[in-house]
Amino acid sequence: VYHYKGFSLCYREEYELAAWVAYEITPDELLKNTKASPRFTPDSLIKSGTATDADYKGSGYDRGHLAAAADMRWSERALEESYFYSNVVPQNGSLNKGRWKSLEEKIRKWVTQYGPIQIVTGPVFSDKMRRIGPNKVAVPQWYFKAIVAEFKGEYIAAAYILPNTKSNNALSVYMVTIDEIEKKTGLDLFHKLPDTVEKSIESIITRKYWK
Repeated sequence: VYHYKGFSLCYREEYELAAWVAYEITPDELLKNTKASPRFTPDSLIKSGTATDADYKGSGYDRGHLAAAADMRWSERALEESYFYSNVVPQNGSLNKGRWKSLEEKIRKWVTQYGPIQIVTGPVFSDKMRRIGPNKVAVPQWYFKAIVAEFKGEYIAAAYILPNTKSNNALSVYMVTIDEIEKKTGLDLFHKLPDTVEKSIESIITRKYWK
C-alpha cells in the first residue's frame, strides 16, 4: 500500500494496476487552487515499475484516472500524483469520457450536498483480461466505485460496477450493493466502520440520496 498527498492505493504488480484507490473529498477540496496540467508519468515509489506511455500508445484505450484528477485540484502535488501510472487504468474512451466522468461529477455534487465523502475505486480483475504494451498492462472488463458519507447523523452509501465498454444506459442501471463489489473483488471495503453500520449499508441499494 502506498500513500500520496490526496489518496492511497494498493498496487498489484502482476497486473501493473492498482487493486484499489481510496480517498476522501471534502467541500473545501472542491476549490480549485491549481491550474497545473501535469503529464502522465511512471510512479517512482513502485520499485517494481509501473506502466509507461509506451503501454498506452496505439492501444486504443484512454488513460483513465482512479482517483479523479478533478478531485485533486486543491493541491498541485496531489494533482501531479494523480497522474502517476499507478493511479491510471486502461479504459474504453466511451467509458472514460462518458459514464465514468459523469459519476465523478455526480460525486462532487453530492459532496456539496452531504459533506465529506469517502471513495474506494478500482478494477474488477478476472482471468480473461487482455494485455497491452511492453509491460503487459491488464485491461479489466469492469471498474467499481463505492462511496460512503455521514448525513444527518446516519451513514449513507452507494456503489457502482461499470463495464469497460461503450454504454448508453443510465448510471442507475449499474448501481449494486457494496457486498457485490466485495464478492467480485475479494476486498473488504470500509472495514473501519462499526460492524453494525458496515453490515447495514453494504447489503442494500439506497437510491433516494444518489440522484
